[in-house]
Amino acid sequence: EGADQEVIGVDRALGQAIADRLSEELGVDVEMQIENTTFTANLAAIAADQADIMIAGMSPTDERRENMDFSDVYLQAEQRLMIRAEDADKFTELSDFAGATTAAQINTTQATIAHEVLTESTVTEMERIPTAVLGLPTGHADAVVIESTVAQPYLLANPDLVLSEASLPEDVLYKDTAIAVPLGNEDFLEIIHEVIAECQEQGLIDQWVEEYRSICVAQNQL
Repeated sequence: EGADQEVIGVDRALGQAIADRLSEELGVDVEMQIENTTFTANLAAIAADQADIMIAGMSPTDERRENMDFSDVYLQAEQRLMIRAEDADKFTELSDFAGATTAAQINTTQATIAHEVLTESTVTEMERIPTAVLGLPTGHADAVVIESTVAQPYLLANPDLVLSEASLPEDVLYKDTAIAVPLGNEDFLEIIHEVIAECQEQGLIDQWVEEYRSICVAQNQL
C-alpha cells in the first residue's frame, strides 16, 4: 500500500488491466474490487469459488492446482533471507541459521522453504508479512524468508534491516508468480492469459516493477 493506504504494485496494475479487458469484452464497466484479507483467507475464498481472482504473489504449486486453476506465469521473484543489519556478518551461509528463529507468512512457498531448507532453525509462521518483518527489530525473529520485490519497501523504510548474503538452494531460489481463479473458469482464464501475454510483450510488467520501486524510494525520502 502507498502512504495514503492506496493499494499499489504490479499485482494491482495487472488486475486493473484484466478489469479493463473484461470491460471491452463484455461491453459493460467492470470495476476491480480489492479485498484486503490474509493470504490464507484468499486461498480459501478461491478454492470455495467465493472470489473471482487472486493476484497476490501466488506460486502455482501442484498442491494448489488441486483446488484452483492458474494463469501463465507473469513474474519470477528471487527468494531471500532478510535479517538485522547488525547480524550481516553473523548470517552469511545457510548453516549459520542453525539455532536461529526464522519467520515466514503462513501457507506460502516461503514458509515451505523455511521448513524444508532451514531444518535446524525454529520456524514461526505469521498471517501477514508485516508482522513477520516486525519480528526482526523486536527480537522475535532472526530472519524472514521473503521475496526480493516484497522486501524492497521494508528495506527502504528500515535501514537496520538487510538481505543476508546467504543464498537459498537453486531449486527454490526463484519463484514463479501466477494468478489463481476458481476451478472451471476456462473462458475467464483465457482472457487472463491474453492480458498477461500482451503486458509482457509491451514491457509493462517490468515497467510496473520499476514504478513500484520508485514509489517506495520516494515515500521513504519524504
